[in-house]
Amino acid sequence: MLTNAINNIINGVPFWYGMGKSGFMGAVSGAISFGIGTIATSQFGAVMSIGKAAFQAGMHGITSGIMSELQGGTFGSGFAAGAISSLISSGIESLGQTGDVGTDAKGNEFALRNNFGDGPLFKATMLAAGGLSGGISSSIVGGNFWAGVRQGLITSGLNHLAHSVANAFQEDPLKKHAGEAKHTLEEWEARYKDMSWKEIATEAGWKDGQPLGPNKEWRYIKAPDGNIMDMRHVVVVGYGYGENAGRMIEHAQNLRASTRGSAYDPQDYYSNKIGAYYYQMRHSGSWASPLRKVF
Repeated sequence: MLTNAINNIINGVPFWYGMGKSGFMGAVSGAISFGIGTIATSQFGAVMSIGKAAFQAGMHGITSGIMSELQGGTFGSGFAAGAISSLISSGIESLGQTGDVGTDAKGNEFALRNNFGDGPLFKATMLAAGGLSGGISSSIVGGNFWAGVRQGLITSGLNHLAHSVANAFQEDPLKKHAGEAKHTLEEWEARYKDMSWKEIATEAGWKDGQPLGPNKEWRYIKAPDGNIMDMRHVVVVGYGYGENAGRMIEHAQNLRASTRGSAYDPQDYYSNKIGAYYYQMRHSGSWASPLRKVF
């Protein structure tokens, strides 16, 4: 509807003209777009692949071409907008994935995401690239730029982005960053058993007056219970500050716009609790052995 209004203004037509039809056709296109993504995932799996990208591009091209004709445009311009924006969105979607698959409580598979896929830049990039590529593709084959933008936004937003967001709700919060966890707890203990708390807590340096914990490669660790431990929270927050202080930190994060997105993270609480419990056993030996007793 927004692209319809912009197009009307450019052409000297009242901005509300055709708004009802545009809204209806947009809803139909959105439902079809989401359905294509659902079918693609069921046939090719949760992780983006060449076959999955090609299937979605072809289906989006055909359905977008038909919708374009129904709205007075040409099949070719709609096909170009739908297919190209889908390919671009598939590429961005793959950049936000680790390549590994997770499983939710119901046994459904979902693609694990990396830091880029977890961040707001991922969503903005996909929408902007999808809309722009749709408009440019439509214009190249003689179609309307704004109609192509609209179709590109529908394709990128209601298929690729919508399914990526849906994956986020499926993901077990205690298994976040599984793609970044390269080591087990036993390997972590072997590396750090002879280091002091201060050496481990400051290994990655400092930020805003706070220690950053172990180096990046050793921050996320596979725990014996199958979850992922954030060793920065285990070492710095749970062990160093205590579980109650960890709760206060989560509240403080919620007060700042820049850190609100990471506040009240179940993985943080889980890791803080492990660190705090380990602190209670600090006289029982080095970092090796007692940490395993937590489990």
